[in-house]
Amino acid sequence: MDLSFFYLRKGQDARENVDVLCDAKIDIASHRKTYMRPTRKPYEFPGERKARFLIDWLNPPRRSDRAAWLQSLGKQYGRHFDDQLALDNEARRRVLMLLDCLNQMSQLAKLIRDAKGPRTRSRYASFSKEIAVSLHEILDRHTTQPAVVWNDAAMAHSWIQLKNVPVDLSYQEMRTVEIIRNLDERGLLWRIKQCGVCRRWLYARRTTQTFHSDRCRKKAFAAQRSKNRTYKKVRASLKEGRMKRRTRNGPV
Repeated sequence: MDLSFFYLRKGQDARENVDVLCDAKIDIASHRKTYMRPTRKPYEFPGERKARFLIDWLNPPRRSDRAAWLQSLGKQYGRHFDDQLALDNEARRRVLMLLDCLNQMSQLAKLIRDAKGPRTRSRYASFSKEIAVSLHEILDRHTTQPAVVWNDAAMAHSWIQLKNVPVDLSYQEMRTVEIIRNLDERGLLWRIKQCGVCRRWLYARRTTQTFHSDRCRKKAFAAQRSKNRTYKKVRASLKEGRMKRRTRNGPV
């Protein structure tokens, strides 16, 4: 009996089954590619979106790159920014003074809450009122004229709104002051920090974050290691000098 035709037909069926399985695998793979789970957006910390303009404006580039920087800011925030370097630097100086004064008031409020005696509390409160007066001198230029006052009952500072004053100010300064006010009222102003290495401003996502990037962190770590190494060398040399003096003078 000739079985060659039977085996030939069986081989053709097997090849057809393999082709069907391959086509099914290709369809499944294309289906997976088409219906893949969308990539998750990075987590946004509280106040990070609000503070983005403040951080961008506090980190100006070199004078040669200023035009491109202003153009990128305009595209990002949908507004034209005037290229007035002197006025911009003056406004930035006032905003930095405002940040410094608010941080000092927050530290004084913490000291007042932790103080034991009434004399110490009254002394710290007088310091806070003096800082509030200097803040009023900084903020009286604004169109809406916000102000910071010290509240003795709450042992903290608060923002109030005064009468409108028609003073011509730059959009950058008005917007940054509004951002600072929003962050301060939400208790997030401590997140605006300055890098300890490159001195650029950053939005701290953690309480321990003090550097702008990994490069600054590694640079500070290397400097600390070299400092510790030098300290160990000095300490070892001092110890060696003491041992030499002991052996030279003999036992006491």
